[in-house]
Amino acid sequence: MNACDFGEALHSNMNETLANFNLIVEGNVIVPKVMQANVGLPPFFTVVALLAGATLYGVARALLALPLAAALRVYLQRLVVPAIQKK
Repeated sequence: MNACDFGEALHSNMNETLANFNLIVEGNVIVPKVMQANVGLPPFFTVVALLAGATLYGVARALLALPLAAALRVYLQRLVVPAIQKK
C-alpha cells in the first residue's frame, strides 16, 4: 500500500464517519426539537414513538407513529387528565 492509497482510504473513512455523525445528530437532536415545535410532542416521546413504531411494525408503520402519538397525547390531555382531576 503506498501513501496515495492510504490517503484515499483515510479520506473515505472520514467521510463515512462524518456522515454517520450527521445522521446521529439529526435523528437524536434536530428531529425531536422540530417535532416538539411543530407537533407539540416532547423530544423524548418523539424518539420513543419512532423507535416503537419501527421496532413493532417496521419502517412503514414508523411513519404513522408520530401522528398516532400526537393523537394519543391530545386524547390524554383533553379527556383523561380532566377526568382524573375531577376525582
